[in-house]
Amino acid sequence: MSTIRLISTAFYLRPSSDNIKHHASVLCSQYGSEAAPAYSLRHPDPASPGSKNRYAVALYDSYNPDILYGEVLLVPEWTQPSLSQEEIRRNGGVPPAPQPILPSSFIIQLYNPDQQVVVQQGISKWSATPQWVFEMPQQSFRQPSVSSIDRTQSDPTASETTPKLTFKWKKDGKLSKDYVCSLSGKNTNPDGSKRKNNEPDITLSIFKHLKEITMYEPNLSRVEMEDPKGLEVVILLSAIVIREVYNGHVRETFNVSDAPRRLSNEQPPRKSSADRTHRHRNDLPPSQAPPLPSQRPPLHVETSNSRPPPTDPRSQWEIDAETARLKKQVEREERERRRAEHAETKRVKKMLEDEERRARQKQLEIDRETERLKREFEKEQRQAQRNPKPPLPGRPNAGLQPGFAGFNHAQAPVQRPHSASPYHTVNSYMQQPTASSTLFVGFLAAVYKYIIEPAFISPLAKIPSASLLSSISPQWISGKRRANQETRTIYSLHQKHGSIVRLGPNEISVNSLDGLRTIYHGEFEKHSWYSKMFVNYRTRNTMTSLDRNSHSISKRWIANLYSKSYLHDSSDMQIITDDLIHRKFLPIIDLAARNSRPIDIFDLTQALAMDFTTAYLFGSGNGSTFLQDVDYRRHWFAQYAVFANQSPEKRANGEIEQWCMSMCKAAHLSMGPEKPTVGTPPEPYSRRLRCVQMNGADAGQITKLVASEMLDLTIAGHETLAITLTYLMFEMSQRPALQKQLREELLTLDPPLRCRLDISGNGEEALPAPRALDTLPFLDALLQETLRLYPAVPAPLPRVTPEVPGGTTIEGYANIPGGVRVSSNAYTMHRIEEVFPEPDVWLPERWMTADQNGLEQMKRAFFTFGAGGRACLGRNFAMQAMKWAVAAVYTSYVTSIAEHSNMEQMDVFTSRPVGNKLVLRFEAV
Repeated sequence: MSTIRLISTAFYLRPSSDNIKHHASVLCSQYGSEAAPAYSLRHPDPASPGSKNRYAVALYDSYNPDILYGEVLLVPEWTQPSLSQEEIRRNGGVPPAPQPILPSSFIIQLYNPDQQVVVQQGISKWSATPQWVFEMPQQSFRQPSVSSIDRTQSDPTASETTPKLTFKWKKDGKLSKDYVCSLSGKNTNPDGSKRKNNEPDITLSIFKHLKEITMYEPNLSRVEMEDPKGLEVVILLSAIVIREVYNGHVRETFNVSDAPRRLSNEQPPRKSSADRTHRHRNDLPPSQAPPLPSQRPPLHVETSNSRPPPTDPRSQWEIDAETARLKKQVEREERERRRAEHAETKRVKKMLEDEERRARQKQLEIDRETERLKREFEKEQRQAQRNPKPPLPGRPNAGLQPGFAGFNHAQAPVQRPHSASPYHTVNSYMQQPTASSTLFVGFLAAVYKYIIEPAFISPLAKIPSASLLSSISPQWISGKRRANQETRTIYSLHQKHGSIVRLGPNEISVNSLDGLRTIYHGEFEKHSWYSKMFVNYRTRNTMTSLDRNSHSISKRWIANLYSKSYLHDSSDMQIITDDLIHRKFLPIIDLAARNSRPIDIFDLTQALAMDFTTAYLFGSGNGSTFLQDVDYRRHWFAQYAVFANQSPEKRANGEIEQWCMSMCKAAHLSMGPEKPTVGTPPEPYSRRLRCVQMNGADAGQITKLVASEMLDLTIAGHETLAITLTYLMFEMSQRPALQKQLREELLTLDPPLRCRLDISGNGEEALPAPRALDTLPFLDALLQETLRLYPAVPAPLPRVTPEVPGGTTIEGYANIPGGVRVSSNAYTMHRIEEVFPEPDVWLPERWMTADQNGLEQMKRAFFTFGAGGRACLGRNFAMQAMKWAVAAVYTSYVTSIAEHSNMEQMDVFTSRPVGNKLVLRFEAV
């Protein structure tokens, strides 16, 4: 009897040699030879957010990792378990997590040539075992032809008339763990019906114990196909999917997490393996994997850089669960805060009651003693009236002076009358007036408390004092503030006395890197001065939150909207920038250049900054239109000049507050379902609104709390941006060589930021990527140096020393008690000569030529946006908006000064030019 030995090829799955857990190697052994790597099997990283709630696998070449043969992406359907309302309530109001449903089919995407193979699950009619059926065309490649008509025809794989072969995987038996893949027929009809075929199925491959895939070469040679390699890839990928999806654990297969992700730490979704092409993969840098234009991923998932894609039910459940958790956390923190406030109130009340009780007890004792002495005095008076005192005898030797020789020392002493009272001396003293002695004691106490103690005994007494009166009176520094001389006075004091100066009995100024870290990174609480200056609508906001807890609660809901990564990826920010820069700002510059008409750049950049800020806060359809409405913006600036110098009480409900409230109402209406949003959505406004609502504010206060926050952000954004842009253009307009250097750098952007308008007035060119602006070192150096020399807020940012045992140590001065006002300011910090050589000179190159240590020191001393947890919330927004404006001007135009008045900065909190104007000429390059 002769033995027929089938020639076969075996494939084995082994761990990948790159030691990545979600990768594997496919080893091939042909005709019994030693197994060698043939393919590389890759799954997406389970830890990446983009791989959640889905399954993906791709088959690469083992030796050339740029070659992708095929891939599979499965996004399951979901079913919602049912729970009673009571069970949902016990679960925190969150319904049970949706559970994945195994799909009845999956698609294998092949490349070169591109085709999709649908694998359909079913049940065998004869054995009732599961089976997976798929079809592949016999002809895959287009026939060579010189005919232009033939070249316009579809690929054979996409043609309905191309004959197809039918294959199926099925279980070898109900109890077997093996799966068999066989050729089961041929389809030649466009409607998909099979040709009648009495031939038995041809076994092509067997999947033994879901571990080893064996392919029978003689049987494969009987398959009439142009693309046997494609068939091999489909067999391998379909076998792997059957093992992992239909024979694996569903939750692990689809990477279903047990707990919801934290929304505060959630990263933008990465591309899944379905977005990979033959030459471009997520796990390789672009330089190593350039894309091929002829290939495209068929299983493309639409994504957006600004908002997450539409979520599946499981992801939505995770968001709802995390929202419920955060809401509970906020409610718990609010309860704890109220409990702590209640406990503190009770403690203070008890302390006051104890002090009042002790005061009453002491007063009672004084009254009793007074009454006793009064009775004693009355008794003595009555006794004196009944027994009048005899006259005292004359002094012997009255004519002699003591010490003379004639004095009779042996004479007997004068006897006191027997009737004299022992209380006579006491009563005589009590009858003397005591008002003068009381005033004298009070005077001495006041001298000690207000002069001796602060000037000589206080721990602050050792700190150099600003003047002779500073240690005993705050009037000296208060006078400097009223005269708008505070910042420059403090700078001259530090020049004279060093890094720490005493400004008042309870106030010091610090100008050093270590002091800055101690005060602002040490999280000293804000001084009450903020609550007197930045209140809007008679209502608090984040700027006026003095303690860290309330500030962190207020900040956390909106902080991520101002992060650099969010702004870079925000499509809303791109829409706003394109509208303001391309369609409004650049046309104004271009028209002025063509007509040789100078522009007041301070006025124009204030308008640009206001439109930028309000469009982002309230939505582009609800913000200001200052770039277009010149008359109203100048009227508004005049009103703001009055508003900025008014107390919160006087400016309440004035025109500025009413103007902001109207934008809040427009933003609120645009959030409603019945009225679609015009332009971009008011995301910061809606975030702040949700924060206020979840913090349990009274319904009557919600509108004012949100409006107060929005007005504070609006004012801070428009003024600081305009000041910085004005001073940058002031310096650049005096330096044509630097303008040329900047223009050469800006022209490397793709596309360059030019003004190109068609007849309808729409920009023809798109904006360059926001991240590209951050890669321009000279542009960044120009802004950094302008912010250093001309900080928009150069004034002190006061904090309060904490109440800690032993006090605080600042700049070597120990035992500084709690409650001391302490501050640093950007004007003085930015002029530390050891950190910034030639501090009064505008030198942008210092940020490009400094060594690593010098650059680190400059960054530590950079105080324009504040420092620590209370640093400016909108600093990334400001930097991005200013870079767009500078790039828009100096890509295509040269500026020169036409007119300017006094460009010295005012010595106030927000320091605009004294002349309030800078007129520039623009000339197109």
